[in-house]
Amino acid sequence: MTTSSSANLSLLDQARLQSGEILTQAHLYSWWGGRVTTQIYLPQLRSQVWAALTNYDRWVDIFPHITQSIMVESLSPFRKRLYQAAEKHFSLMTIAVHAELMVREYPQRRIWFVLEKPNRCFREFEAEVWLREVSPGVGTFLSYTVQAAASLPIPAPFIQEAMRQDLPQNLAHLRSYLKGL
Repeated sequence: MTTSSSANLSLLDQARLQSGEILTQAHLYSWWGGRVTTQIYLPQLRSQVWAALTNYDRWVDIFPHITQSIMVESLSPFRKRLYQAAEKHFSLMTIAVHAELMVREYPQRRIWFVLEKPNRCFREFEAEVWLREVSPGVGTFLSYTVQAAASLPIPAPFIQEAMRQDLPQNLAHLRSYLKGL
């Protein structure tokens, strides 16, 4: 998927992020899938953000919809298999999803997640997290892009809207979690 990292931020966007805003942008992807990028400024050092994000078993404490996050296998220091499950409550129903993901880490810079094989929940799923230091010791810009297509025929606008609502909330929870460390 390789999306642009937070290195491409305009000065205006950098200022908006540093003032506490969370920026979100939907991208055209397909008729049956959505792609959304969300960006946030975190006052912590990149190494602190990296340590929290790569502690996958703790994601249930960081992200509100994740109910399970288990590192199944470490294939190498920077390549892992991960199992995650999540629940999302809507007004009339609860949707539960799960995924087995291959994770590739590019230390202190990027984490790439890709669905190992389609399942009853997802036909496709990829996500990328990019980290960039604002300047030494000042904080971190985080860019998070998710691209997903459901196994059921759900039109892209519905998928994108759900991601446009969830991703900023997830990053706000990450910011709160990091403040408590």
